[in-house]
Amino acid sequence: MCVCPLRFFGDRCQEENLRVEIILGKKLIRDATLVFAHFITIHQDKQPTSISVLPIIPFDQTNVVFHTSIEFHLLFGQVYQNYYLIYLRQSKEELFNKIVIDLIPSSRCLYIRELLPDEIVNFHPLRCAKHYHTPYREDSNLTCFHDLETFMCLGNNHHRANCFNFHFNSKYDCQGNNSCLNDAQCFQDLPQWPTMTVCVCAECFYGKLCQFSMETIRLSLDPILTYHIRPRLSFSRQSTAIKITAGLILFMYVCGVLSGLLFMVTFCTKTSRKCSIGVYLLFLSFINLLLIHMLALKFIFLLLIQMQIIHQQWILQGNCLFGDFILRTLLNIDYWLNACIAIERTLNFAMGLKFNQIKSQRICKWIIVINVIVNILTRLTNPFHRNVIEDKDNERTWCIINYDSHLKLQQFDSILIVINYLCPFVIHLLSSIIIILLVARSRSTANREKFSKQVRRQINQHYHLIISPFILVILALPRLIIPLIYRYIKSTNDPWPALAGYFVSFIPPILTFFIFVLPSQTYKQYL
Repeated sequence: MCVCPLRFFGDRCQEENLRVEIILGKKLIRDATLVFAHFITIHQDKQPTSISVLPIIPFDQTNVVFHTSIEFHLLFGQVYQNYYLIYLRQSKEELFNKIVIDLIPSSRCLYIRELLPDEIVNFHPLRCAKHYHTPYREDSNLTCFHDLETFMCLGNNHHRANCFNFHFNSKYDCQGNNSCLNDAQCFQDLPQWPTMTVCVCAECFYGKLCQFSMETIRLSLDPILTYHIRPRLSFSRQSTAIKITAGLILFMYVCGVLSGLLFMVTFCTKTSRKCSIGVYLLFLSFINLLLIHMLALKFIFLLLIQMQIIHQQWILQGNCLFGDFILRTLLNIDYWLNACIAIERTLNFAMGLKFNQIKSQRICKWIIVINVIVNILTRLTNPFHRNVIEDKDNERTWCIINYDSHLKLQQFDSILIVINYLCPFVIHLLSSIIIILLVARSRSTANREKFSKQVRRQINQHYHLIISPFILVILALPRLIIPLIYRYIKSTNDPWPALAGYFVSFIPPILTFFIFVLPSQTYKQYL
């Protein structure tokens, strides 16, 4: 007895199965990762029978190829809720060894509501079906349509509809042996003796078992870019997304290092650190340099690991456990240092001559230490929920964070992320407004001028105090808005919204020198 490969059948595997190649357009490739193929066999004495297969679309490919021994008359393709007539067998003899079909919009079977008015479609299904001949009388080029509930219809030479029952709402659970996660459906290629099991993921989930999510609030480079990195290929043969990301990170690295070094030169002298703000800014420049180096290292390690250049397990584990942990901790420290600077400025203006610079310097050093310790401790549980998973089928190495058994910890982590983004920038904005109002009030009292006139004068005089926080708030808004509008990134094929939300977080640290030093006449003297 011969056990045949998928491409062949027969007593001695001498016959080759039908090869079906479906070519998809760019729009379909961007939105879908799999396509259902429904084979319909017509019988003289009973209803048509249907067998479905689920060929997976290889990532970064525009076609899907599979082999079948099923004898059929009609072949429909399904992408989400859209159905396409792929092949129509005209005669008993017509069946080729190879079928190549372009899945184009004109082959889509229209939904009945696109063809008939709502008052007819809302009839009882059987009463509505009496009107299914009408679309073919009005449009002789119509190939097929469906009602997404019961019938799939084709036209004949007499401009009438030939309709048959179609299983639109089939539930796939692998006959009760569903091992897929996150409410995914489980699909088997054959009802008996299946040779393949595939998980049909719900929207915003991906992976062999649908175990990964694209939740925007805790985005990392790993889920955004991993599928776009081609294993065992040189950098010149990588995808456009990887090349653009590499160029962007290189540009950010050069700007970040230049900004950090100029920042350190500005505040390395004792004169610039007479007030505690200078101490904050010097430490901020050090954090910014560490941050931009960690971002570059994160991308380099991700690229080398997914290109199969790095295989050492200890490097994979270390990158997974500490890469995002260190990067996100440094980013949070940076945000809260900006908030401390804003509070320090407000206190300085509010207290005036009563403000004690020596005491403030001692306190600011303790605040810096507390800021670092608190940010490390609040993220300390993150590495303990990270795991490295080898996906041998797709030649990928995944670093995933799993809070399944600790939902409260996941909620706590999400709340902390929002607090760390939102609070520092709100503090920065409010403190600048308070400074302007305090100075304007004192000047208006002394000079007996109108308060509104003094406010305008102080805004013109201290514009750099307003420009800095407004720039920081504007840069922070996309990172806060994206999780509210899109809880999940819906497709790994389109990385740009996720990349925009990720990289915008690093713009304020990179531009710190241009935000704090250049608008200030005082700080520019120390250059």
